[in-house]
Amino acid sequence: MNMDSIDVLDLFLLFLFCSITSAIAIRVATHLVGIIRIVDRPGDGHKLHEANTPFVGGIGLLTVLLFTLLVFDPVEAETSSKWIVLGICATVLFVTGFIDDTIRLSYKFRFVVQGGVALVMVMNGDMIVHSLGHLFSGEFLQLPHWIAAAFTVIALIGGINAINMIDGMDGLSGSSLWQA
Repeated sequence: MNMDSIDVLDLFLLFLFCSITSAIAIRVATHLVGIIRIVDRPGDGHKLHEANTPFVGGIGLLTVLLFTLLVFDPVEAETSSKWIVLGICATVLFVTGFIDDTIRLSYKFRFVVQGGVALVMVMNGDMIVHSLGHLFSGEFLQLPHWIAAAFTVIALIGGINAINMIDGMDGLSGSSLWQA
């Protein structure tokens, strides 16, 4: 599927298929983690849930991302390499998060992994925020390359941690299937 040929129906069908794929992946993962008991247990002080909750939301998100990367078949080799880098980086973040959920990694180690992933995305995937658009007074704000690269690394690390700070939001998406 080429991005130029996508219409509203294609996007709706992709959304629908991704939603179903995510629900199936979460349901299967919920069953598996229930068997091997990889769950978040209440009572850690900051946890609001009262029952064991599986660590499965990330599985649904990663499954959908990897599926989407397979469905969008980029024509250009440059775009294809960016998709591959994104898939690998997302997988590294997922594995790190899963290990952290099960054995609690230090924040320093997680930060190093996040920084490494961000650097790989910027340097090998050429995924750089070159412009901040019309941020101030209608003027187009173009960033010099070295500032753009540094800004992108900081933004990626910040974005990863901002999503992580939404205490288990992806876990909430799997918890309703856990209760079913």
